[in-house]
Amino acid sequence: AVLVVLAVCALLGQVSAFTQSFEPWKSKPFNPKKSSTFHHAPGKFALNYADGTALSGFICRDFVQLGEYYVETEFGCITNCNSPDFNGVDGIVGFGLPSPTAPGATPVPLPLLFELTDPRKMHVKTDHMLQDRLFAFLSTEKEGELHLGGFDPHSVEGPMFFTPTLTHQDFSVPVLSVRYAGVELLEFTTSNPGLQYVPGIVDSGSSCLVLPDSNLNGLLKGGAFSKWKDLRQTHPKGSFNVSIAGHSVIIPWDIWFLQAGSHSKACVQQTPPMFPGVLIGDVLFREYLVLFDLREPKMPVLGFAKQKKNYVAVKEPTVVLVNPPQP
Repeated sequence: AVLVVLAVCALLGQVSAFTQSFEPWKSKPFNPKKSSTFHHAPGKFALNYADGTALSGFICRDFVQLGEYYVETEFGCITNCNSPDFNGVDGIVGFGLPSPTAPGATPVPLPLLFELTDPRKMHVKTDHMLQDRLFAFLSTEKEGELHLGGFDPHSVEGPMFFTPTLTHQDFSVPVLSVRYAGVELLEFTTSNPGLQYVPGIVDSGSSCLVLPDSNLNGLLKGGAFSKWKDLRQTHPKGSFNVSIAGHSVIIPWDIWFLQAGSHSKACVQQTPPMFPGVLIGDVLFREYLVLFDLREPKMPVLGFAKQKKNYVAVKEPTVVLVNPPQP
């Protein structure tokens, strides 16, 4: 199989505290007036994310290119944003799962990866399609990589473990345990091992590790976030050990603590009210490569492998011949 590795800009050091304003003049957004193939499409959209980000706008249609692949497709043209995390960001590449559409509502465009791998478009002469619906992502301190069609084994060390997602609507995986400095933060009230987990959403669009600060309707004995804050007083540089489907994922202090001079801060946050689990953001991708296998869209599978120490991200698109991963 052919794997294309792309360089991306990593959004590091940005914590969504919303103490700043979104400043659109710092970005270079898409300008429809400069495209001869742009078309309006019917409908508007509004999206809300777990970190509090809200985006809205209207539906556009044009050719979208990623690396050597391109397709004519619909996408969202953002006109409103509330998050300073998007300052200097030109847009969002849609690699999530398709969103369900409420009755009577305008369907949200399919994520770009699904359009680039749509079997109905494989023979359209104006499109250049990706054969396998797989991608992987990792980030370094200031850069990142997006792998299309698989993952580059030279970017990781050790074996990759796999787990199916809990649903086919988001990239949520079973989190059985979150330990900080060796102390368990998720204390379950039930003695039934089959119920001792919370959903953990793996999200490259979020910066931090986001923990619940409630008992999750009686599932936990107390708030994990508050317990971490207390432990941090005596263990300021502890590591997190997150058990994903029974596999240990280590997030050390120099990853979850963003060092930026006078603006240094812990990239650990409290989940919004009613959020039912944990959110695992960029602190994961700075230590691990995560593979997203969507070849069976009703049963996505995620793979996790330790990022190679001192790995240097590519600067230009790179083609690598690999065998498709087999979970």
